[in-house]
Amino acid sequence: MSVLVLADNQPGNEAVLCVICLQHVPLSEVTAGSLYADGHQAFACNTHLYDRTRWINEWAAFDATQRQALQPLQEER
Repeated sequence: MSVLVLADNQPGNEAVLCVICLQHVPLSEVTAGSLYADGHQAFACNTHLYDRTRWINEWAAFDATQRQALQPLQEER
């Protein structure tokens, strides 16, 4: 499980990209999920939690995409 910590000087309502619907959504309306290939936190709209099948399938597709993004970097090593 991811934990998001905001510093006191950061705005708490910045918009982040939902990996399911690809819309920019206020941080207060998303749930943290997996990580992008570069290590940054990924998010999805809280409303997607109501359709658990889609939630799981979309996060699985996101994870697969991120693994593919990492593959060329790992092959260079």
